[in-house]
Amino acid sequence: MASPGLQSILVIGPTGAVGLSILRELIKRRSEFKRIGAFNRTSRSEHEKGFIPVHDEKRKEYFDELEAGGVEIVTGNYEHTDAFEGFDALVLAIGNLGIHLSPRIIDIALAAGVRHFYPSEFGADLAVNDNWTQRYYKHKAITREHLSLRAQEYPDLGWSYIMIGRFTEWSCATYFGVDVKNGTGKIYGNENGRQSLLPVPAAAAYTVSTMLLPIDPGEPKTFRREFRFHGGTYSWSFIFALLEKITDRPFTVQYLPFDGAVEDGRRAKAAGDEKGELQASHRMVQGGEGTVLPQPWDNERFPEVNVEPIEVVLGRAYEDGLLVGVEQ
Repeated sequence: MASPGLQSILVIGPTGAVGLSILRELIKRRSEFKRIGAFNRTSRSEHEKGFIPVHDEKRKEYFDELEAGGVEIVTGNYEHTDAFEGFDALVLAIGNLGIHLSPRIIDIALAAGVRHFYPSEFGADLAVNDNWTQRYYKHKAITREHLSLRAQEYPDLGWSYIMIGRFTEWSCATYFGVDVKNGTGKIYGNENGRQSLLPVPAAAAYTVSTMLLPIDPGEPKTFRREFRFHGGTYSWSFIFALLEKITDRPFTVQYLPFDGAVEDGRRAKAAGDEKGELQASHRMVQGGEGTVLPQPWDNERFPEVNVEPIEVVLGRAYEDGLLVGVEQ
């Protein structure tokens, strides 16, 4: 018999852009859930791999906002089951430098009784081109393999992979080869290279809507799921023309062969520069249209979700300073 969907949700990474957006969307639909939690990890060290500092005051501000919205602040660490007990689903909204922790978190949560996971996907379809073997997606692929392995032991284990292409807000950050401040671009590929983009709020809204879909324990396709949400697919020539309009300045763009990105990645790896290695890998992915989201798309299943136009989202991102120095 089908259940009404996932009723108790715990979000890992609640003060990051993705996790916070998902929690804000959960708050809007609070009456449709029995329990909503934000994980406040207490054992984090600034020397730990993947640590991204968040000012204590800002972090407290976010938690105060969430608590005021009816979210339960769950304090603990990844090594104990206590914090995960009583939740149906775990959302892993973890940045790239922390995704390697996902398999361990999943195992602890499974021991606590959690049976559904939203891994830290929120990006390209790993089945496109050579995405599965790209360094940028290494730990996302490992996490998928880990879930499939654990499913042999836990027949009721489920997952939802949310694929969007790229987030619109950060698509034109310096990390990805676009220098809005100086009006330049360094892009691997050519001006006709395409990428699929979706705004963060829309991705969060779609994610929450999927949580409410019925789950039938006898039908694995209802709890082992893939979703593709499409905001739009745009060429670099279109994006730079739009940036010129938004910033009211001309852009000088250099299009480079893929060999350069490969060499950048090799140098970064040799130097032990993981951020540089990830950056080079992603520039290869986006230059080779690895972030173009294939059909079928699932947008029509959730007509209640509004997707803002790219010009509105990038215009706001520019005003808010999100197009400078973003790392993912």
